[in-house]
Amino acid sequence: MSCLIGSPTNLLRVAAKKRTSTTGRAQAQSAPRVRQRAPRKTPDFDHVVEVTKRLLQEKGDPRLRIEDIMAETGIAKSSLYAKFGDRDGLVAAALARQFQEIVTESLDGLRYVVDHSSTPAELERMLGVVLKMTLTEPRDVQRMTRIAVLANSIGEPQFRARLEEAQTALTDGIVHIITTGVAKGLVSPAYEIRTIANFLQAYTLGRVLVSFDSKRLPGEVDEWGRLVGDLVALMLFSDGTAQKRRKN
Repeated sequence: MSCLIGSPTNLLRVAAKKRTSTTGRAQAQSAPRVRQRAPRKTPDFDHVVEVTKRLLQEKGDPRLRIEDIMAETGIAKSSLYAKFGDRDGLVAAALARQFQEIVTESLDGLRYVVDHSSTPAELERMLGVVLKMTLTEPRDVQRMTRIAVLANSIGEPQFRARLEEAQTALTDGIVHIITTGVAKGLVSPAYEIRTIANFLQAYTLGRVLVSFDSKRLPGEVDEWGRLVGDLVALMLFSDGTAQKRRKN
């Protein structure tokens, strides 16, 4: 009989094992689970600024919502505010980048003209090509954008400082390009080079006013081009060679 039910010692061992097993399961069930956090992704702030810049162009500043940027980039609002301070700080960063891109494009065109000209006549001809490019409709939009960016700096000293840095870099770049032209014997400025650099930018930016003139003449673009060409020649070719070529 004892062989069927086992010895008392064996029965005690089995009971002990069952208690241990039951206690272990209970402890395992009652122990809190430790959640594994997903590794944090470093926010791509460069991408955030690019998205903000595009949305500003599509929607305009008044209609831009911070939620739109979060939805497209997946960035948390806390990360945005920690990096840019607030919505206005993010908008300022996007506008500053847009301004910088306009500056870079402007310099690239002028630099190409001076680098690829070997005579004053060739330089004047290539400058004429660049001038025509500045009179196209896309450049009108670019001018409006630049003015809008500048206007956003009113009452924003930090943003203004960033724009001043970019604008000064543009003027420095134009000064360097004209100085290179002088060294190559392509131009002989009649005025201080920095004054010329600022004037070139002023007439280009001021062109935006013409787009609001409802009485523009059909040939206004060509007339504007001739006028600016004459002024540029007076500034850059003080020896009179450009004027002589026009008369001939």
